[in-house]
Amino acid sequence: MSYSFNKLFSSITESTIWCEPAETKVVWITMLAKADAKGRVWGSVPGLANLARVSLEECLAALETLKSPDQFSRTQDHEGRRIEEIQGGWRLLNHTYYRNLRDEEARKEYKREWAAKKRAEERGQSVDKCGQSGPQSTQAEAEAEAEAEADKTPPKSPSRGKGKPAVFIAPDLSEIRTHWAEQKLNGDPEEFYNHFENCDWKLSGGRGAKMKNWKLAASNWSKRQAVFDPRSGSNSNGKLALPRNDEGLQQFAEIHGLSLPRSGETYPQYRGRLNAEVEKRNAQSGRS
Repeated sequence: MSYSFNKLFSSITESTIWCEPAETKVVWITMLAKADAKGRVWGSVPGLANLARVSLEECLAALETLKSPDQFSRTQDHEGRRIEEIQGGWRLLNHTYYRNLRDEEARKEYKREWAAKKRAEERGQSVDKCGQSGPQSTQAEAEAEAEAEADKTPPKSPSRGKGKPAVFIAPDLSEIRTHWAEQKLNGDPEEFYNHFENCDWKLSGGRGAKMKNWKLAASNWSKRQAVFDPRSGSNSNGKLALPRNDEGLQQFAEIHGLSLPRSGETYPQYRGRLNAEVEKRNAQSGRS
């Protein structure tokens, strides 16, 4: 069970991968669906074969095809190779290219929604497009902390004769990624950008005041993120720790040999079962 979303471009039907056997196409689409924000797919060959509903031999053949050069591929940055092996899984080599295409389309969609919202407000209507996707608990906590910090630091009054106060200018995604890397912040900068971009860079889920300092908000966002590496799944004490985001639960379970979600099971129910298994395993490791 997973509510994560990865866009599948319709142009895949025009690519050379569409000329491959059905099993190879299914394995590739499965990997696209399971990739995280950095294009990484965690798991084993048997686990991937099970997810794609193909045999182990068919999965191995598909992976060999995806790792091999393709002279007819439209993206030749890696001689047409689509994946490479990494510790704990694989990396999609052309993920960044297609992610940037997706981001550009997302910005265009946001601008369309913003224009529609402004027109609705002029007609005295209310349109709320903010915070419709994904779990928002961590985001809400980060916003609340950012808002509290903003209250502690009142804006300076402009000096007489020097004009109006500086107007907030929203950063673009590349600027946020650079800041994230320089400051070594926790969490996903793209998630931070998408959340506040959809909220018109306002606090309290788009209902509060306009943001004044996005770098302060980014710092507070980082503080609220769980420091979690799905390959280790450990907290600062070296014990297994569940990821804070629900989308990472199944991946965590697959990597550490824990039970997978049951049919019809909700995230809270699944998290409760996994938490009991993690506590039992941590207790056993503590006695050994």
